[in-house]
Amino acid sequence: LADAADALDAVSFARRNVAAPEEDEKRGEKKLFARDSFDAVLCLSVTKWIQLNWGDAGLKKMFHDVHECLSPGGVFIVEPQPWRSYRQ
Repeated sequence: LADAADALDAVSFARRNVAAPEEDEKRGEKKLFARDSFDAVLCLSVTKWIQLNWGDAGLKKMFHDVHECLSPGGVFIVEPQPWRSYRQ
């Protein structure tokens, strides 16, 4: 378990609005993440929100920005919302 504690010390979480980074900057948060800065990116329940607010261009930007910040061999886990949820 000692090894697990050391590994957990290396875990960090951060949030950014990749579709509209200027909104984060207005709140004083730094710009988007540096190139190759993450081993994994997790996006849950955001694709519909990005699609409805920024359209296809917002989704493309999200995928591009995630690709840029992932380390080589990094993992991107995304949860797409089903089309039927768009009617709600």
